[in-house]
Amino acid sequence: MKRRAALFLILFATAFNIAADDIRPAWLQITETANSGVFDLVWKQPAKQNRNQKIEPVFPEACISIDKTTFDRSKEWLIKRARLSCGDEISADQVVRIDGLEHVLMSVFVRLVQVNGTVKSFIVKPSDPTFALNLGADDSDLFTYFQFGVEHLLAGYDHILFVIGLVLLVRLPIKLIQVVTSFTLAHSLTLALSTLGLVSISQNVVEAVIALSIVFLAFELVRAQDHNPSLLTQYPWGMTFFLGLLHGFGFASALTTIDLPQETIVPALFFFNLGVEVGQLILVSIVLAGLFFSRFIPHALLMKIRSLPAYLLGSIGSFWLIQRIAVIF
Repeated sequence: MKRRAALFLILFATAFNIAADDIRPAWLQITETANSGVFDLVWKQPAKQNRNQKIEPVFPEACISIDKTTFDRSKEWLIKRARLSCGDEISADQVVRIDGLEHVLMSVFVRLVQVNGTVKSFIVKPSDPTFALNLGADDSDLFTYFQFGVEHLLAGYDHILFVIGLVLLVRLPIKLIQVVTSFTLAHSLTLALSTLGLVSISQNVVEAVIALSIVFLAFELVRAQDHNPSLLTQYPWGMTFFLGLLHGFGFASALTTIDLPQETIVPALFFFNLGVEVGQLILVSIVLAGLFFSRFIPHALLMKIRSLPAYLLGSIGSFWLIQRIAVIF
């Protein structure tokens, strides 16, 4: 017991260097007005621990502000609105750069809206923080939401840890299918309810509860290794459905950030959720492959390190829980 307590304290101390980066995307909408070369700009970025990330869209020198720029600030968001004039002709070599994006773990969802209503959406990543300022039609708009869903799942440290913990706890194929299906149904439900505006919960509270679910999962892993009855192994459907409801609100934070247009909200929601499921299946496949290759680890060594994943999950989850509760208050 003392060795386990010492292991937890060591890993908890290590968790201070593992920050739960804010993976909510920034959002940039550029809307063409009836005046040639004039655009309305809305820039929305998440604030982390009440501080704004140092990222900012930088437009070509030809673009100048022609109206008062306004700012709205809250604990969770910075929203900037402006009107820019970029001249009569917009050429393909005129690019917008998201300054500072390469230094943060965040993507920017960009929506370009033509005066005729045509919409072009795409994701700007830290690896390539620029895009051309042109408003050509793009038929891949819905695919962008699918890509967004995959990336949101695979970039979310807390969701990744939770799925890893589920697979480690429920290794039997039949039960694993049960928990993954239950988790999918649950988070799809709350994702839809939250995105459609039918249910609203503070994002800071949601993130704290998700951290708590990771701590609970780690506790269940320890109990299972000690051959004690585990709620998740005894009631896989019910427990994962409840936990999936919580994580669905976390997934919804990405879509609520980008203010989905009402005319495309249902298909966009569907493709985003489909992307989340594909990302989840990719992650489950990777963990199962790791478990398969763990068979080749000497048994004596495997027994010594078998508790490490549970205590690693518990220590990181505990640190995130304390950190996120502090943000709420």
